[in-house]
Amino acid sequence: MITNGNWTNGSNATIQKNFPASKGWCVASHEAAEWLSIELKKRRIIENIYFFIFDSVAQDNNRITKYRGLLNRPFVKKIIDGNCKVISQGVYESSQGLFFWGLLLVSTNTLPEIIEYVRTERKSFLFLSDDESNLRKIDNFMSRGSEIEVNKFVNIDRQNFIFFLLKININPIRVWGVPGEWDMWIEIYGEMK
Repeated sequence: MITNGNWTNGSNATIQKNFPASKGWCVASHEAAEWLSIELKKRRIIENIYFFIFDSVAQDNNRITKYRGLLNRPFVKKIIDGNCKVISQGVYESSQGLFFWGLLLVSTNTLPEIIEYVRTERKSFLFLSDDESNLRKIDNFMSRGSEIEVNKFVNIDRQNFIFFLLKININPIRVWGVPGEWDMWIEIYGEMK
């Protein structure tokens, strides 16, 4: 993983844990979800786990794509059927096309699938928060941000984005794993209450 410049290397994480993926990413994701649930209970963390999902590739800008939106995608339908609750959603129009985004309250039975998803999607991530006003801050940023701000800034591997989330009282959870290294990492940032 590239860690120079503005990229984070995990050294500022409050909690960091790796999971061997020798039996596959799916097994590692289930082990990570179980560990995360136990770790949060053990530390008596009362924050909810949220999932921010953002398109990593622009979608065609047409009526059908706008109509279908984010909620009609198979992965999103699956986690909503697993009791994830949609908090907010939107579409960000850029010169490249449409970028859909959503904010969901995570259900523990969908956590392994979400962890496996965010392992490779750098613009989507999990986070902890105990105050709904913090969620509105993300909503406002996505609604009012310029194309450069949103498209270039939203990346869980960038230190300045992690610091932005911490500044608005959101504890980001960074998940990553590179094929060939066979380890999946979970890093939780911020003060644990």
